[in-house]
Amino acid sequence: MKEEYPLVEAKKLKKYFRETSLLGKVIKTTKAVDDVSFSIGRREKFCIVGESGSGKTTLARILAGLLDYDEGELFLDGERYKDLLEKDRKGFRRKVQIIFQDPYSSINPRKSVREFLERPLKLHGISFSRSDLLNILESVGLSPAEEIMNRMPWELSGGQRQRLFIARAISLNPELLIADEPVSMLDVTVRAQILSLMNRLYEDRGMSIVLISHDMLTVNVFCDRVAVMYLGKFVEVGRARDVYSSPIHPYSELLVKS
Repeated sequence: MKEEYPLVEAKKLKKYFRETSLLGKVIKTTKAVDDVSFSIGRREKFCIVGESGSGKTTLARILAGLLDYDEGELFLDGERYKDLLEKDRKGFRRKVQIIFQDPYSSINPRKSVREFLERPLKLHGISFSRSDLLNILESVGLSPAEEIMNRMPWELSGGQRQRLFIARAISLNPELLIADEPVSMLDVTVRAQILSLMNRLYEDRGMSIVLISHDMLTVNVFCDRVAVMYLGKFVEVGRARDVYSSPIHPYSELLVKS
């Protein structure tokens, strides 16, 4: 049974980026993800924290199936990522969804909110009604939903756009939601609202969440467990409150104090 396995399991994952000269000689190798192993349980809020350049976004894209890894193994429900993506990429996309730091960059400005919501549902052959779309918008705090649905993306605030991205992601009922710095571009009040929304959806829908962040305070408030990432490696993994209150690694301590 699938419950026998963690939702996600990574074993010695590696992803290197190589810069080459005009003659094809490797002149620089960046170890974005360097021999990383971890697991994510069902109904768990797992955070990956680190500064810019630590490798956390690269790892998020690998978890979302948007970027291949060079070495190691990665499993979802006990099945290899590479096998799942090869035989049923569409099915994988239903299970794993990602929201990004800047939602506006991923939205077609010429498509309405309704069209934005409808696209993945049509792509996956999921039947839906107008009422379903309205309910999705209401569930993420976008109201009046009837009015919001007919708006264009540029008519929404930053917080509303992030709520819209969350709405589209949960419309597919994923098992895993990856949130890559979802609140870093928002003001403090809106950040708290978005994190509260994500926590409520986690409670209501029973999915696992991977939160990517540079802020240890956010991690401490939101997550069950945290992995501290530095130069492509996990230097400390533990319960969020323990890492926040009593960090072991010097880099973890630096993040707590920053």
